[in-house]
Amino acid sequence: MITSPVLTPADLADPAFLARILASSNDCIKVMDLDARLVFMSVGGQRVMEVDDFEAIRGCFWPDFWIGQGNIDALAAVEAARVGRVGHFQGMADTQKGRARYWDVKVTPILGDDGKPQALLSVSRDITNTRIARSEERLNLALGASGMVGIWDWDLQSDLIYSDPNFARIYTVDPDWANAGAPLSEYIKNFHPDDMPEFQAELERLFDGAPEFSCEYRVLQPDGSVRWVLARGKLVRDGDGVPLRFPGASVDITERKLAEEHRNDLAHEMAHRVKNILAMVQAIASQTFRQVTTVEEGRTAINARLNALARAQDILIQPDRPDAGILSIVEGALEAHRTGQRISIAGPDLPLRSQQGLGLSLALHELATNAAKYGALSTEHGRVDVSWTVTPEDEFVFDWVESGGPRVVLPERTGFGTKLVERVVAPYFNGKAALDFDPSGVRFRLVSGISELAGKTKS
Repeated sequence: MITSPVLTPADLADPAFLARILASSNDCIKVMDLDARLVFMSVGGQRVMEVDDFEAIRGCFWPDFWIGQGNIDALAAVEAARVGRVGHFQGMADTQKGRARYWDVKVTPILGDDGKPQALLSVSRDITNTRIARSEERLNLALGASGMVGIWDWDLQSDLIYSDPNFARIYTVDPDWANAGAPLSEYIKNFHPDDMPEFQAELERLFDGAPEFSCEYRVLQPDGSVRWVLARGKLVRDGDGVPLRFPGASVDITERKLAEEHRNDLAHEMAHRVKNILAMVQAIASQTFRQVTTVEEGRTAINARLNALARAQDILIQPDRPDAGILSIVEGALEAHRTGQRISIAGPDLPLRSQQGLGLSLALHELATNAAKYGALSTEHGRVDVSWTVTPEDEFVFDWVESGGPRVVLPERTGFGTKLVERVVAPYFNGKAALDFDPSGVRFRLVSGISELAGKTKS
């Protein structure tokens, strides 16, 4: 059993014991005269301040050790202690070996027998690590709020890049390795190959004398996604112009890039749709005047068909409409073409999600336009059968079948309309779509699980 030694009043009054107490503390404990000149510094204080010879700084004016605002605050703390109050501040002061440290400081009066300040006691505690941790926390919050990925610092002498954890994660580099310094190859290993030439060219431009590095590129993520990044930085050179460091910051611009791509897609789709609408109007007018006997009859028929076309367009430009039945969507999309009995529509009225209705309307619009211009609806005896069903295997199957039209020839190239039919509608249903240019007539089939439809669950 270990017993604690008993400290007697004599022990506590022993100068050697008091000296050991001061030496054991990592606080920098100093005694100053009322003019704020150093007369004593504890052994522990000399250790944390990296003072090898206290005699070299004895008698120095203590506030002069503080930098910037710290010097002003030190003077104010001394004045407070001189009149019997406690001065307190936080500031930066270098150790005797030139290392910058942050300190929490209290200055209190040492009272004489008459109760008046006789000397000043200063106790400084090193809070550098705490301050850095708080600064990093604030920085990370700021980076997150601004959409910034993070910051890097490329030491060109060691050829290592140091970065914060956020930056490391986006670039798929181990955060501990990034903190300790990782080579450039680790950061660019997951760059999109198509973006590497521009990245290398921008680096060369910077080292050739450009004032700033600025480059947009994609970083492939472990989950298969892609992050767009805008990186900017500047070279730091020595007095002779030799590059020493290359610090910078990266911003996540994925949302901006996706918005730009969406805008471009919409512009292409709009241009294509306007051309299709004009072709549709021409076809409607041509077919109408072949069937009517008077101008007034033609005017009435054309107005009716153009109004039907406008209603079909409404389906395409309302992606946020509530869930709707497939029957009304198909009828609305094809109403402008339903002259006589040339288009048959058959199938249960299943509910579709708004985006599914948009996609299917878009596909039907393209198919009908093609049929009116080149396919079954371009002749008097051609017809289109549109049908859908649910199979015993719980599959939703939608079919478009043309017959009686001109012989179909496989197109020499895939047009924008064909791409829309084959690629746009299927993702809305999480299914598969196929367009077949059968010589007897164009065929389109969409297959999806019934559970993908609005309000449907697998039986």
